[in-house]
Amino acid sequence: YLRRTDVLAGALDGLRRPETALTTYQLSFRRTRVGATALERLLLDPLTVLAVEERGETATELSRARTTNRQLRVDYAFQPANHRVRVYLGTQLVDYDTERQTFRAPVAIPGESSLTVLPSLSHLWRNRAGLELRPLETVSVQMEYGTLRDLQDYGDSTLVGRLLRDERGTLFGQDIGFERARTVTTGLNASPVVSSWLRPRVSVSSGFALTRDPSVRRAVPATPDTAGPFRVPLATSNFRRRQVGARIDLARLALDAPGGARGLAAIARALLPADVSHAHERRSVFDRLPGVPGLGYHLALGGVDAFRHLDGLAAATALETGTWTASGGVQFPLGLQARLTFRDTDGTTWVRRGAAQTPIAQASMEWPSGTVSWSHRPGGAVGRVIRGLDARAQLRTTATVIRQGGPGPSPVVSENRATTFAPSVWLTWPGNVITSAQYGRTAGTLLAAGNLTETERSDLSGALAFAFRPPDWLARPPNPLRATVSGSASDVTVCLTRGGTPTCLPVADSRRRQLDFKLDTGFSPSVVGGASFSYILTDQRHLSSRFSQLVFTVFADVSLVAGRIP
Repeated sequence: YLRRTDVLAGALDGLRRPETALTTYQLSFRRTRVGATALERLLLDPLTVLAVEERGETATELSRARTTNRQLRVDYAFQPANHRVRVYLGTQLVDYDTERQTFRAPVAIPGESSLTVLPSLSHLWRNRAGLELRPLETVSVQMEYGTLRDLQDYGDSTLVGRLLRDERGTLFGQDIGFERARTVTTGLNASPVVSSWLRPRVSVSSGFALTRDPSVRRAVPATPDTAGPFRVPLATSNFRRRQVGARIDLARLALDAPGGARGLAAIARALLPADVSHAHERRSVFDRLPGVPGLGYHLALGGVDAFRHLDGLAAATALETGTWTASGGVQFPLGLQARLTFRDTDGTTWVRRGAAQTPIAQASMEWPSGTVSWSHRPGGAVGRVIRGLDARAQLRTTATVIRQGGPGPSPVVSENRATTFAPSVWLTWPGNVITSAQYGRTAGTLLAAGNLTETERSDLSGALAFAFRPPDWLARPPNPLRATVSGSASDVTVCLTRGGTPTCLPVADSRRRQLDFKLDTGFSPSVVGGASFSYILTDQRHLSSRFSQLVFTVFADVSLVAGRIP
């Protein structure tokens, strides 16, 4: 039948049938034998050349598209035997040619050959260069520069097209188009070895991105508050991130301490390694710059004002955040372990509105937050019944306060608080039978615009998994059958307390029950198949809606591996 109709497809002459075809040609060159001379190892061994051509065609009842993709890529990556230095260069020419055509009817009719064919051309030249230095085993420096040039000619019928022609460059007398994108990234990582129990670390990274969109409609004046000359607007962004932290192992400190402190080794050994760190980050985004920013913006240098303003122009958005994190734990006997996590983030985001920037302050804290886990393999008579016991309980409390409008008399403040408690347990029985149960409860409040929204969510699930062989008279699969029976229940309630009223009015009450049964097996090393059955009951009481679903699925997973010709 014709799609979404009751018309027989065989009764229509000239019906277009959906089809897709793709042909790929790929040719690569790389030296497989190590060069005999130093010059060969330096110039020829790191060189790779790749040429790709793809031809594709797809058709539906109402459209047809053809595309040709050609790529030529040359890469150079040199790294000496001591791995102290790595240099990589790359250049790539990309040529996309796509034609699209749409039709009025799913069958061929006279006059369709005159319908407009919509072409889409992309001629790009991508280059990148990078350097990695490792003067010490614990210190590394990375730098990378990338540029994308657009070789397409956008004509001179528009102001933007004429401006793009002025931006085009030449190399050895050849046109190399205009720069469409640029990226610059830097990084420094250091983790000196101070002692066996103290491992400090420092990392500094920066990034820059520039985009010139040839499809933009409006140009911008080269100088603010003037009528010309004009430039194609640029969108830029940058960031700088600094992090200082340390890993502290008090157990190792007690073991390495002299004399009397060794008596504390047994106590300190119960302490798991702790980690403390502080991260500071600044970001900015400019959307209509008339020219390329200077080197300081490329490397994300300067204070917060250098991120908020650039050559008298305000950033569309700017951000400054600082985050403290700490984690640690205790190892108890019988496989019991407890871990605590603390996180405190304070930041300010400036959003441009008109000619001014509005500050939005945000403070968030995660505390108390921790996990208690227990893994036990009982022995004796109990071990013959219960082969393994794994339990886990997680508590997480978060609070976020957002203040918009600065310290004025009437700022807009919103608060979001949530507490999650999620215990779970897994039991392993004889015969590799596994049972599990999980429970989760989340209670949250959101205070915004003087209204308080309270949300409660509870989830309960359980599963039984085992493997068995069916009787020979029923089936003889090469591998045992794997069966899984699981069930889950989820309840979500939401109520709203309007400002000045004491009653929390119900807003949503949704409940969901699901029962699943899955049976699968491996018919061969590359074929796995089976079937599953699900019953789902959804009850949305706030909408007076209740419906059930029965889902039956038969599936097969076939894995094909193609060898490589040496």
